[in-house]
Amino acid sequence: MNKYLLVGALASGFLLLTGCASPAKVAQMNYEIAVDEMNEGYIELGKVVNDLDDDKANAAMKHFNKALKDFDSAIVYFAKAELPASEQSAVAALKKGLDALEKAVKAMEKNDAAKAQQYYDEAQSYFAQASNILEAS
Repeated sequence: MNKYLLVGALASGFLLLTGCASPAKVAQMNYEIAVDEMNEGYIELGKVVNDLDDDKANAAMKHFNKALKDFDSAIVYFAKAELPASEQSAVAALKKGLDALEKAVKAMEKNDAAKAQQYYDEAQSYFAQASNILEAS
């Protein structure tokens, strides 16, 4: 009987703690997670460049895929963060950057390195745009 009381008390405490977070606090937490995910994506892209410089194509692809996941996660958390209108364009730029990265992957799968580079550069431009918008606000 005591086990059930303990489990019930713990569950109630957890619900109480999670239910007490204000919407503004949750939005701020989502914003912070989104920024962290975006930064992780940039770190992974840096690893891609280093791996390609060292002729490590498999490692570069692994880091590239991780960057895609990080940026995609950032978009999800930014959407949950209920950003002010001034920062909504950053989310749009992130989405465009992610689309460009996905096009770069498809171009690489077709062995079109020139097109892949074009899409990669386009993605970098969108990510930089998103970063500048977020830093300015």
